[in-house]
Amino acid sequence: MAGGGAGSVVNGTALRRDRVAVPAPLPDEGQQRCIGLPVASPSMNKDRSWWHLQASERPPLLLHDCLHWHAFNSKIIIFDTVAESFSWVQSPTSTSSAHLLQMDGMLGIGCIDTATMTAKAWVLEDYEAEVWSSKYQIELPEEEMMEDGKCVQCLYGKVVSENGDMLLIGRICWSLSLFHCDNKGELIQKFLWENVDPKLLGISFKESLVRHPFFQRKDGSRVRLPRFLRGL
Repeated sequence: MAGGGAGSVVNGTALRRDRVAVPAPLPDEGQQRCIGLPVASPSMNKDRSWWHLQASERPPLLLHDCLHWHAFNSKIIIFDTVAESFSWVQSPTSTSSAHLLQMDGMLGIGCIDTATMTAKAWVLEDYEAEVWSSKYQIELPEEEMMEDGKCVQCLYGKVVSENGDMLLIGRICWSLSLFHCDNKGELIQKFLWENVDPKLLGISFKESLVRHPFFQRKDGSRVRLPRFLRGL
């Protein structure tokens, strides 16, 4: 958004929502600059539409001075911000629900299959050889996520931390629930949402996370942060 924007910040533990204004970063000269199309190569599709990325729906992951997008056709597009050059690597999965994250200082990709209630994660050990290794494959605690025997519907989620913690959102009857599972498939916490339609972005701020007043309960007691936020 040019000139800035505003958004809602929801504290899941206190079930409060506050609206904050976030300035949109612009180059020093205040103007956008076009980098251009990637250099064509025999292994790349020269169709211009091939490079249209849904960046608003799938924000890139910044790692080692490179922006990474999980695009389409099982491709991960990479833009080197120093050399201002494009490249790509093959994704280990073709599912559209896959998402990128950083794991152990390497490029990782997570995938939650709600049809089979399984979660998978891989890390890219070698950029040049495109060598992926499996980080884990686990089953989700479907029975524990049920409420009074009622199945969870419209379930989707993401791997949101380097150690493999997952957040999942599902609908039980007319209520939305947020589930926090660890990398062993155990249900750690469950939050109920009312009048809120949460979205999972998988964005964390490690170096500049500020403890705002709305992270405190109304009675003044300290909020117990979810495990994937502790230590930030």
